[in-house]
Amino acid sequence: MIKNTFNPGNYAAHINFALLVLRIAVGILMLTHGLGKFERLFGEGPIQFSDPIGIGATASLVLAIFAEVF
Repeated sequence: MIKNTFNPGNYAAHINFALLVLRIAVGILMLTHGLGKFERLFGEGPIQFSDPIGIGATASLVLAIFAEVF
């Protein structure tokens, strides 16, 4: 099983291209989803964001932005 993890095989070119398109599409979706939060961080008004792990709304928002944009 470990051998298959580090050596996934040699797939056909059309499968590799489809995976590339899928990865780019998911990356764009994550980027656009995170940019809304990025604008909220530097926008006008107070930061209103959920605090699911108890570190504060601002820190939670920064971590969410980091995960989705970078």
